[in-house]
Amino acid sequence: MKFNMKLMNKKIKYISLSLMLAILSGCGGFNEIRSNKNENYNSTERLPGIPSLPDTKILTDESIILNSGEQWTGQAVLESPHSLTVVYNFYYDRMSKQGWKLITATKAKKSTLAFKNLNTSLIIQIENQFYSSNTSKITMLMTKSNHDNSEK
Repeated sequence: MKFNMKLMNKKIKYISLSLMLAILSGCGGFNEIRSNKNENYNSTERLPGIPSLPDTKILTDESIILNSGEQWTGQAVLESPHSLTVVYNFYYDRMSKQGWKLITATKAKKSTLAFKNLNTSLIIQIENQFYSSNTSKITMLMTKSNHDNSEK
C-alpha cells in the first residue's frame, strides 16, 4: 500500500480549516438565523447550489450559517425523513450534476462525502437518527478559501 503524503496533507488542511471555521463561527452569524421573521429559516432554500430531498428541513438550533445566498458558509444541520442510504445516494449522484467534484466518499454507520467546487469545500456527514432508521441527520460544513486552489 503506497502512502500519499501530499493527499494526506491536503485532507488535514481541509479538516483543520473546517474545524477552525466551526469554532470561529460560534462568535457570530447564529443570530442571523432568527433575525428576519419574514423568511422561512427551516427551508433548505437558504442553501443555494445544494440540492435537497423533499421534506428536508434545517435544524436552526444546531446550525451556524454565515452570510446568505450563494455566499453562505458555516455548518448547516438538516433532518430528512429519508433513510441514510437514500440520502447518501442522492448526494453522491446529484452533487456532480451541480458542478461539485467528489473528493472522497465513505459509506458507513456515519457516512461522509467531501466535495470541492472552485474555491469552496463541502463536507456532508449523514447518519440515521437514533429514534428512526428512516430519518437521517445531515451535517454540512461549507468553507471557502480566499484564493482558487482548483486543480487544473
